[in-house]
Amino acid sequence: MRAFSLLIVVAWHWVFTIVIWKDDGPHATNPIGFTTGLWAVTWLLQVMPLFFYVGGYSHLVAWRRAQAKGEHLGSFVLRRLRGLAVPASPRSGCGSRSASPSERSSTCAGSGGRCCSW
Repeated sequence: MRAFSLLIVVAWHWVFTIVIWKDDGPHATNPIGFTTGLWAVTWLLQVMPLFFYVGGYSHLVAWRRAQAKGEHLGSFVLRRLRGLAVPASPRSGCGSRSASPSERSSTCAGSGGRCCSW
């Protein structure tokens, strides 16, 4: 369901883009400004709530499984946060060694350059 929702978001943005050529080049716009009443249709065809619904449901299923195994809330939350943070860390610059040693030591004292401001 998540993958399907992502495909719908991509298709929706791709289909509802109009490129208008002006003197200074192309400008992207959308048909809502050109078609009367189309804004009302977009309210009916929202897919973002599907992400929240499916994500919430999958989290609930995971929590119930964890409870059945005797896992406590704190360890469950930490495990879920780790599952989100580990893939996101390289993209956020955490763990990056691109800074000079002096920059790392001044901002990441004691962390060996593997620190994050958050």
